[in-house]
Amino acid sequence: MAQTIQTLALNVRLSCQLLDVPESSYYERINRHPSKTQLRRQYLSLKISQLFNANRGIYGAPKIHHPLLKQGEKVGLKLVQKLMKQLQLKSVVIKKFKPGYSLSDHINRKNLIQTEPTKKNKVWSTDITYIPTQQG
Repeated sequence: MAQTIQTLALNVRLSCQLLDVPESSYYERINRHPSKTQLRRQYLSLKISQLFNANRGIYGAPKIHHPLLKQGEKVGLKLVQKLMKQLQLKSVVIKKFKPGYSLSDHINRKNLIQTEPTKKNKVWSTDITYIPTQQG
């Protein structure tokens, strides 16, 4: 409200009457100094964005939290996560490789063993299609 009144150069008394707010609340809001918590969060936000940019935007909250602790900052992981969300800093997530499924016809494969097993643990087989070879 206070910024809108100042930006649009509105009459303070009339604006406060329309909004049913005491004028003293308006002036208190304008003259209010930032609290210790606000100052600390601004400082931490600056440190977090510096660490994030220094690591090319790869680090997430846990990896940024660790250096902050090493620098002597008493800050929790949840606060780092919250500040990163407010700053819209998102880490790069590299997904693990998952072997794809082949569309080959497994039912009509030829039996290369040529014998039927007679006992348990006599013949073993496995699928190695996920291993890259020269033939592809």
